[in-house]
Amino acid sequence: MVDDTLKSELRKTWEAAAPGWAKWEHAFSAGLFDATEVLIDMAGIKPGMRVLDLACGAGSQTIQVAKRIGQTAK
Repeated sequence: MVDDTLKSELRKTWEAAAPGWAKWEHAFSAGLFDATEVLIDMAGIKPGMRVLDLACGAGSQTIQVAKRIGQTAK
């Protein structure tokens, strides 16, 4: 189990990085759009599926998946 000091240090590191990710998210997502589409295809994601997003960054890839699975999916 990770001790509280390490958890606190990790949290501070990610919180310090967050503004940079927010500033450049549009550039990251635009540059990764085609690769994300290929990965979604390789994962076999189809309309109506249930998909779990774990640690997927700022969410642009999650939005691509959501568009693929449609309104009735989860």
